[in-house]
Amino acid sequence: MKKNKISKRKIKYCIRSEDMKVDCISDDDINSALIRCIKSKGMSMAYFSKISGIAESTMVRYNKKLAEPTLEIIVLSCIALRTNVFQALYLISIAGYNIFYSEDKKIYLLLIMLSWYFGISVDEANDILIGLNMKPLTKIRQKQK
Repeated sequence: MKKNKISKRKIKYCIRSEDMKVDCISDDDINSALIRCIKSKGMSMAYFSKISGIAESTMVRYNKKLAEPTLEIIVLSCIALRTNVFQALYLISIAGYNIFYSEDKKIYLLLIMLSWYFGISVDEANDILIGLNMKPLTKIRQKQK
């Protein structure tokens, strides 16, 4: 009986409020939400481009709403930003994507979780994808510390 109480207590304290926080606005679009997410992490576009491998010119197009990010770019951004699962699913859904539709896309959720909880980098995520014979999220290797 005592053992169950300890287990429940551990689970209770493992969940943090940051794990479930979602920054959303009604009538949000993926471009605005992604840029807002980057800014909320206190990152400049230049630094975000460096850690994500997404060209600054591409980020300018997203900022000006001249282009919309693909599913892979959104997942890559979530890994680089280390967003929680709910924020990532929000970004993915407002862009019109569903990672649960395709068996091979479900790995993206795992990669997002690994970045949030264990801090894996974009390069490590790409290595996992390559190991599974999948296309990496970016071709450029990051030199993260």
